[in-house]
Amino acid sequence: MLNLYNNVQSNYEKLMLYRIINNKNNSNGVIKKFVNETFHAENDYLFQLNPLQFEIVPSYVVIKCDEDIRRMYPRDFLANNNEKTVDLSARTLASRHRIRLFELPASAGDGHWIDDTDYTEITVEEADCDFAAYISGDSMEPKITDKSIVLVKHDIDMREGEIGIFNINGEIYCKQLGDGCMVSLNSKYSPILFNEYDEIRLQGKVIKVIHPDTINSEVEFIDKEQDES
Repeated sequence: MLNLYNNVQSNYEKLMLYRIINNKNNSNGVIKKFVNETFHAENDYLFQLNPLQFEIVPSYVVIKCDEDIRRMYPRDFLANNNEKTVDLSARTLASRHRIRLFELPASAGDGHWIDDTDYTEITVEEADCDFAAYISGDSMEPKITDKSIVLVKHDIDMREGEIGIFNINGEIYCKQLGDGCMVSLNSKYSPILFNEYDEIRLQGKVIKVIHPDTINSEVEFIDKEQDES
């Protein structure tokens, strides 16, 4: 049974084996309840996504189960479990989308220069985006607050009323596209009118806003030094 536990590829299978092996002896009441009730094969799970193809069990639950099995059966637990943990992390990372987050803000106020070489790499769950940018200012509140991150998709078919990142004469703005102008959602800011001499380039359409209080849970920052090693 331990050999099966150590070698199955699906977190769901591992959790079911854990319930058979040791869950009744688990001293961690939270994990025990989680295993028994959240991911137990009840009737509602008859209609779930195939757990052998989709990871429905969070990695931290399996890690706690691993710790419990290793504590109870140290001699039988695989010596190469660390390698399995690395593999699991790699699969988790691969399921996320890796993009550039530009460090100089895409302004929601009066415009900022943006340097294509100044960025951090991040991963996000949203796959349909091409880059991300920090937003500064309050002109797009309440939809986009100061210090939010916006996920942006290159899109030349932007429609009036949609929000995008614009490059106007070399300065970057996050605004709503209006009729011949860029519009702020905050009424204290006046529209910025386009004129015939402006060099206007659409950098992309905002497809998702990540507010400051959820950045830590939605964005994974990649350490460049660790990534290169």
